[in-house]
Amino acid sequence: MSRTEPQEMAMFLARFSDKALIHSDRPIKLKGGRESNWYIDGRAGFAEGSLLRKAAELMINRAASVGAKYDIVAGEGVGGTALSSAIGVLKPSCDITTINNNQAMGQRYGYGLHGAKVVGKKVFEVDDTATSGDSLITAISMVRQGGGKVEYAATLCDRSEGAAAAQLGEIGIKFFSVFEFIEEKGMLVPSPDL
Repeated sequence: MSRTEPQEMAMFLARFSDKALIHSDRPIKLKGGRESNWYIDGRAGFAEGSLLRKAAELMINRAASVGAKYDIVAGEGVGGTALSSAIGVLKPSCDITTINNNQAMGQRYGYGLHGAKVVGKKVFEVDDTATSGDSLITAISMVRQGGGKVEYAATLCDRSEGAAAAQLGEIGIKFFSVFEFIEEKGMLVPSPDL
């Protein structure tokens, strides 16, 4: 993958934000428990194939910049599954695993790990958005229970204000994101260490 130029990054951010950032006059309860007037809908942002492709390229480049090595990319939920699948297509040397950690939907969608076998493999866990880090921790736990080795986890958009990095660090995971969400401004910006 080639390095993304600042102008190209700005164009992606503008298009993705237009599709994925949703404002509500009434606070929305986020998956991590907080409330916000902003919701980041990765599914809507990824509905345009070129944006999903660019998001995957950005994640691959970001992972390479921090030295992440992996055999398998794993994603959880709709946004994480789309992102992991796109990464797997663009990086054919890695396999794909999807994770369903919703037991209530277990019979229809199959609770657990699906796709490449993780036993003894280095797994890179991805998701579209982190609000607290809880979903990533659950997914990583499932991969580890399945025999996979997880050292890195990442999201396209981190809105956790450091909570995800802190929680994941406690379980030995190096966490990074491509973008951070600035709540007061209602906007996504490139991660400061990018």
